[in-house]
Amino acid sequence: MSVPADPLLIFDLGNVILRHDNALLMRRLAAKSRLPEKAVPDLIGCFDHGMDVGDETLREAFEREYATIGFKAGYEAFADIWCSHFSHDLGMEDLVERLSQRYRLVILSNTNAAHWEYLMGTYPILQTPHARYTSFELRLRKPNAAIYRHVLEREGRSPDSAVFIDDKLENVEAARALGIHGIHFTGRDALVAELAALNVSANA
Repeated sequence: MSVPADPLLIFDLGNVILRHDNALLMRRLAAKSRLPEKAVPDLIGCFDHGMDVGDETLREAFEREYATIGFKAGYEAFADIWCSHFSHDLGMEDLVERLSQRYRLVILSNTNAAHWEYLMGTYPILQTPHARYTSFELRLRKPNAAIYRHVLEREGRSPDSAVFIDDKLENVEAARALGIHGIHFTGRDALVAELAALNVSANA
């Protein structure tokens, strides 16, 4: 199986292009609040549900949940921690740079405005993709089929000309159901091999 000579490469962001460590985020939030660490995942989910589709800002979510959180350091300190769990993956950044020199490469990410503003100002690699599509701007989240269709329509591509890479299998399966070539990301070397099987070369 292969894709056309000019495929559209659609990359997820977190734990694909950049690393993010949710366990670290949970520990840092728990250390500054009255919540036990085991309760932080529910807090993060509560925040993400509305922010990821643009329904509220981080400040609005913080103020709504302030009494529950008991975060004594205030909003600015909370916002710093909220964005503190991302880090570089230099091997993936290099791969994205090289792929973008040969192919149309875009980002499709479930994210919120607070994370996105921080990431765009902190990681130059995010200037490399030819376009960036985010759930909070589109008001849609993966694995909703509509978000994939939106990207294909904006890019003027058919599903079989696109390759979608994500670390969450449910998102990959949703893309495959539409006829998009889906790759479940498990690491850089495996991704390079799976791209090569589709005749997508990582060589600049």
